[in-house]
Amino acid sequence: LHIEPSIAGLAAHRASAEQIAMIQRLAERVAAAGLDTEPATLERWDSAFHRSLAEAAGNRLFLDLFEVIDKIRYDPSWQSTRARARTPEGKTRSANQHLEIAAAIAARDSVRATQIMRQHIASHQEALLKAMNTDQPG
Repeated sequence: LHIEPSIAGLAAHRASAEQIAMIQRLAERVAAAGLDTEPATLERWDSAFHRSLAEAAGNRLFLDLFEVIDKIRYDPSWQSTRARARTPEGKTRSANQHLEIAAAIAARDSVRATQIMRQHIASHQEALLKAMNTDQPG
């Protein structure tokens, strides 16, 4: 909730034209992958999108932190929880947020990019907590 919004805000300021084009293509690819039933495919494209933001932010510390966080994606228990947390509505919301983040970065609107990323991460957090709580014995 702190790192990724900061990354998006910096990317809005620092991204090159080529990086912005890549971010937009990846946002579109994530949206298309959301229709795919294979969670691993969606995870790979989502990772590539978020990595492109970290690279565009031009901050080595944020890129290093992203690398550490991104490794969690490949943990089997994380993948299982993420799969249970995904809903059709959540996939649509997430896809739209990726597209909005890309548009804000392209417009060099760091405030909007930061805001949408914060909403994006918060909605994932909420879905993950709900999925983990349904796993608990009643």
